[in-house]
Amino acid sequence: MKDKGIQLGDDIQFEAGSDKHKGFLVGLQIALHFIGDFPLRVEEASNEEEDD
Repeated sequence: MKDKGIQLGDDIQFEAGSDKHKGFLVGLQIALHFIGDFPLRVEEASNEEEDD
């Protein structure tokens, strides 16, 4: 999902392609390497959530 931005709650958002976005994705890859299954899931925003 490198072409999608990341939003964590209401306050934290990383635009796709930004240095913070890339760093977050690398951090997730490192965490997955060390701990295996990661206790997070990725969901697509619904149309209602995108309008807010």
